[in-house]
Amino acid sequence: YEKARLWGEECGSGPFPGYSKKHFTKYEAAKGHKAYAIFGTKYRIYEQGAATPEIASVMASKLCEFRTKDRSEDEECLIVNIDGEWVDHFAAESLPERAGAVDDLLQMEARESYEKYLIHSGPNKVFVQGPLGNWSWRSRAADVSIEEVTRQAVESCQKSWRYTSYGSACEAVNVNGEWLKWMALVSCRCFDAYTAHSSIKVDPEEK
Repeated sequence: YEKARLWGEECGSGPFPGYSKKHFTKYEAAKGHKAYAIFGTKYRIYEQGAATPEIASVMASKLCEFRTKDRSEDEECLIVNIDGEWVDHFAAESLPERAGAVDDLLQMEARESYEKYLIHSGPNKVFVQGPLGNWSWRSRAADVSIEEVTRQAVESCQKSWRYTSYGSACEAVNVNGEWLKWMALVSCRCFDAYTAHSSIKVDPEEK
């Protein structure tokens, strides 16, 4: 892949098939941990703001897979760049199951906000997360039930999803400081998401 990348750059066709300088420049300017995924010459997408490079590659890959769900079995979405560094093209693996800790939060902003959630929120508080990293939390007084606080947090999390026709699955991951058993749904090929927090970027030319 390194030789192919160098040859493409030298010939002016770009470092990978279907290269779009405009789209890749946006990726280069993106903040935080990020990853760029491609599907042949047809589709390209990137994720930014993930808590780790590994999470960024998984989320970029999984959204690419959903967008290309009609592909044949021998065709794959491949990660070509992580955090601005070229990598041998590979298919990202799924995230592990939840460990029941702040490391389960997929976005760096979510992890940072979790510290505020613990310190500054009221007696009834719920932190929720969706399968591709969208997140929210709500805190209310003791006279507001935890069920109502959860409903408000989930509603806030889900309303930022761009592609609502595919559904959404924000779920409580922490209630009053206690982590819940919640699986990493990002391993499923069943969601298409774009959120204010998750910052998954799709090439508009490829929609």
